[in-house]
Amino acid sequence: MAADHHREPDDLPTCQLLGMAARLDERRINRTISHLGLTKGSLEALETIAELQATKASDLAGLLCVSPQSMGKVVQRLQSLGMLRKQRGRDGRTASIELTQDGVEALGAAEELLQDLAQPRTDTDPDFRSNLAHRVGDLRSLETGKSPHAYIRRGP
Repeated sequence: MAADHHREPDDLPTCQLLGMAARLDERRINRTISHLGLTKGSLEALETIAELQATKASDLAGLLCVSPQSMGKVVQRLQSLGMLRKQRGRDGRTASIELTQDGVEALGAAEELLQDLAQPRTDTDPDFRSNLAHRVGDLRSLETGKSPHAYIRRGP
């Protein structure tokens, strides 16, 4: 008979709780937007590209804390779905990524669907959000050597 290794959330270290919360939230979001051809990761890419209006895949990977290879796969998939287009730079080596009209529409539909989801209490707790944003900034600065404040986005 298998032993029950269930531990209450209060007994878990903070890093494990954050990981579990992120995975559970990702699953919830993925279920909600999968019919649009999107995942949480691809949605974050679309949101960031929309915010920046155009960007390079390497910059996008850095902003979203994923490897350039992973971001390349996301960009390639979104491009194959007609949601992104690449514009070659003048030097011929770099490419700027932009949303297409299909990408704008998919982003709008996803945001509308997610707005309808019941929001967890933590999304409305400013202290939690602020502490988490600072923690992410600190972890990023350890990884990159950049100031933690360079990464903290302002606003909701």
